[in-house]
Amino acid sequence: MQVFQFDQLSTLAALIDEGTFEAAAQRLRVTASAVSQRVKAMEQAAGRVLVQRTNPVRTTAAGDLVLRLARQSQLLQHDTRSALAAGGALGADLRDAAAGVGSTDVDDTRPFVSLAVAVNADSLGTWFLDAIAPLGESLHAVFDLYRDDQGHTTDLLRSGTVLAAVTSTREPVQGCTSEPLGVMRYRAVCSPAFEARWRPRGAEAELTWLAGAPMLNFDRKDDLQPGYLRSHVPGTAHVPGAARDPGAALEPGVAHVPGSVRVPGAAREPGVQSAPGRTPRPGTPHVDAARTPPTHYVPTTADFARATVLGLGWSLLPEQQCLAEIAAGTLVELDPDHPVDVSLYWQRWNLDSPTLTALTAAVRLAARAALVE
Repeated sequence: MQVFQFDQLSTLAALIDEGTFEAAAQRLRVTASAVSQRVKAMEQAAGRVLVQRTNPVRTTAAGDLVLRLARQSQLLQHDTRSALAAGGALGADLRDAAAGVGSTDVDDTRPFVSLAVAVNADSLGTWFLDAIAPLGESLHAVFDLYRDDQGHTTDLLRSGTVLAAVTSTREPVQGCTSEPLGVMRYRAVCSPAFEARWRPRGAEAELTWLAGAPMLNFDRKDDLQPGYLRSHVPGTAHVPGAARDPGAALEPGVAHVPGSVRVPGAAREPGVQSAPGRTPRPGTPHVDAARTPPTHYVPTTADFARATVLGLGWSLLPEQQCLAEIAAGTLVELDPDHPVDVSLYWQRWNLDSPTLTALTAAVRLAARAALVE
């Protein structure tokens, strides 16, 4: 197989980033025909089809491999330019900058490098931006953030779309390293008005009513709330869940990780009987545990938390988004003895890159301050 030229690799990356040959041509300041010819030359060299001519353009399995090479080549070229501008001492300077000390007095006329990172929505909405905010200037970088469920971010890493990911998958993707970041702890909560409407009188110690109460999900990949029901609410083994990444962590003693199994003994017959002496509040809806709960989908982190506070449904919120509200009485914690812990990991290319090392150090530092160890 012939060696790919750098302009060919840059063309493939631009094509996937922009989605069409015309948009890639505009970005590269060439014609669409030139973009097409470069891609065809790469496919002839590889002996494989690299891109699907769809709208937007997508890589094939072979294209994923070449796309990763293209991203890595761009990153290493940026590292080389930066090291030359800094007199060869860039690695230590970038590590200091990531830790918040020192400076990187380098040539700012060099092009910005784009760092594509996959991160789950709750991390993005609570602590991850604190990690990367200082790095735009110190790394001379722009960030291309891909938001996905923590059990699915490794798919983007595997395809070569991103160079690093916050994920619940412990096992490293081929060609990557993996390190623990900490645990994101969630609490099952609802508004006081929602509890008054849906929780039967005398059921303070029971959660069966959640099986029929409106539930909030972030999107159709979100298995946090359904997994909680399967693990903690009798008669809800039927509640469907999102498909889990095969490598997602299932820690012993952890209440839930996306796709986790039910707690032993949770599978009881639908229609669990009411406790003796319990009477429903006037107007309390009938709860049928054999049915899938009515589900709202709210696909932004801030609005998801706000929808919970407003009483649209019950949900699991990160402690960063609910502890103050619980203390203030605007949210009610439904199951204080059983928080839900999701272990998070940082996976990145196994590449000797000062830029990637500095990014990793910054993420590690922010995670240590925000997550449970």
